[in-house]
Amino acid sequence: MRQASGVVRKFADIKMKLLLMLIFLIFGLQIFAQDKIVGRYADYFGHSITINANGNFKYFYRFDMGSFWTRGIWALQNDTVFLTAIPIYDTLRYMDRDKITKDSLTLAVDEKPQIRSVSITGAIYSGSQDITDYPQKLLFKNNRLYSIDKKGKLITKKEKAFWTGKKYRPWFNKTNVAQD
Repeated sequence: MRQASGVVRKFADIKMKLLLMLIFLIFGLQIFAQDKIVGRYADYFGHSITINANGNFKYFYRFDMGSFWTRGIWALQNDTVFLTAIPIYDTLRYMDRDKITKDSLTLAVDEKPQIRSVSITGAIYSGSQDITDYPQKLLFKNNRLYSIDKKGKLITKKEKAFWTGKKYRPWFNKTNVAQD
């Protein structure tokens, strides 16, 4: 009887070791895949995405005199990158009709949260934060990032540039340019 329980215990130990090895192998491959994704990507339409090893990303769009950006965190599941915006807020300080100072949150104009007072300056800001217009799901393949639309369809069809009518690839290529 003792011999049988010893065999069962050894078998359980072997199963546990194999399970741990499998977990470490899968975890190691996931980390390796994440290292391959880290970098800066750009498309022909003024969009760029910087994916950092610390789990953060920055999405940036520039066109003519306008631009917007989004910061957040990213996660990898198989070959799909999920981007989640994390808004940066400024505190807007103002005085109500009764001369009582009040605070309100608004999306930050730049990447440093600040306290701002309400004043009508007529200033036009370029480079504002936009937490709604960025790709939330991307496929990583061959050092490229492909956008996935809301229906889950991969966007691979070339798109026309409005200024020339010439068609360009819609995906993001990895670049060697310094990060934003």
